[in-house]
Amino acid sequence: FLCSTLNSMLLKIEPDHIYQVSDNVVHVLLQLLQVPDVQEDALLAFSSIISLLGINSHKYIPALFPFLSLAALNVQDVQVCKCAIGVLGDIFRALGHSILEYADATISALLTSLSSEGVDLSI
Repeated sequence: FLCSTLNSMLLKIEPDHIYQVSDNVVHVLLQLLQVPDVQEDALLAFSSIISLLGINSHKYIPALFPFLSLAALNVQDVQVCKCAIGVLGDIFRALGHSILEYADATISALLTSLSSEGVDLSI
């Protein structure tokens, strides 16, 4: 519920104000990614904040990327896996060439997920 409320608030915040709260929001979301029951909602909130911050979201990627890699490999939880892949797409769109250092690890995680036995075809 917290992540959904936070996500809703992020979508309504004035663009100039997002920079004032982004450090605190990201800190909370990173903690929530460690709670299995709310990972999907936390990832959706990350998607919003990355879209709002655009290129300025780059400073959060080193802390976020390990969680995204693990979530993208989690083919047993289809929704979390799909959300992680979506957030990875948001990051690459927002950051363009500045995110290339993560490209190899991202492709490797995606290929590993897709080659997993019994992977849900919707992933």
